[in-house]
Amino acid sequence: MTFAEAVFWSIFWLVIAAILGGLIVWFMLRNRVKYLQGELKSLQKTSDNYRGNAEQKQKELDLEIRARDRKLEIAQTDFNALQAQLNEKDRALQIEVGERIDLQNKFNNYKDEAEAFRANAAASGNSQLEIDKLKAILEDKEETIKMESQRRDELAANYAKLKTDCEQAQTKLKADIKAKEEELALLKAGIGTPKADTAEGDKKEQALARVREKAKSFDYSRIGLASVEDKDDLKIIVGIGPFIEEKLHALDIYTFEQISKFTEDDVEQVTEAIEFFPGRIQRDHWITQAAELWEKKKQGLPLT
Repeated sequence: MTFAEAVFWSIFWLVIAAILGGLIVWFMLRNRVKYLQGELKSLQKTSDNYRGNAEQKQKELDLEIRARDRKLEIAQTDFNALQAQLNEKDRALQIEVGERIDLQNKFNNYKDEAEAFRANAAASGNSQLEIDKLKAILEDKEETIKMESQRRDELAANYAKLKTDCEQAQTKLKADIKAKEEELALLKAGIGTPKADTAEGDKKEQALARVREKAKSFDYSRIGLASVEDKDDLKIIVGIGPFIEEKLHALDIYTFEQISKFTEDDVEQVTEAIEFFPGRIQRDHWITQAAELWEKKKQGLPLT
């Protein structure tokens, strides 16, 4: 083999080796590109999933915030209504205080007159007829003093009771509103966690347990007894939500008929037992609504 042939074949095999090396590198790069493209698609899909979950969570959070805002608005409305009641009761208390002062003054005047009559009767040299007349007037004044004294004591007792009721109702409502505001603030700050949900569930169960305990002393003589088999959908009544319905069930109140038979004493007992806003049952007209729904049910008419 000549030198030229040797050079030719060397170059030939070098070219072949370069081509094969290039093909190998090309195949390796192509496979790597395909692998990276697959990884990119996977990452893109994961990113889309995360974005979708984030958007869904944001929508759920927005809905929950709006629901909490609505609850807070309702609580504020109830607070304003109760504040108006408190102002009205305060005016009534001021009137009663004025009446009490007037009665005290009358009491003192009658007492002074009685003492004067006694002194005149003792010191006077009048006839027996005039003395008897003075005694009759004195007895009448003493009876009036006794009645005014009883009235004064009744006003004092009513004043103390009204003042205590107002203070307790205002304190409870302020605490409820503060708790809702704190809960809403935590939710908006993104601190609402499953642990918080668990704590809220515990509070709910504790509230139902308190209602069940009060059911033991509840007077069912007027509204009658019912069981879960007899239950109506109490949420149809405006003013009764899911949680209030659960509380009523815990109090063994299941039917429209029972609510339609509420008296003022029953309303007071129920309000206290389910820890409801004072006066809310009357304002939402539970009794009237329940009576209408019970009548429709008896006649087989649609309830809604």
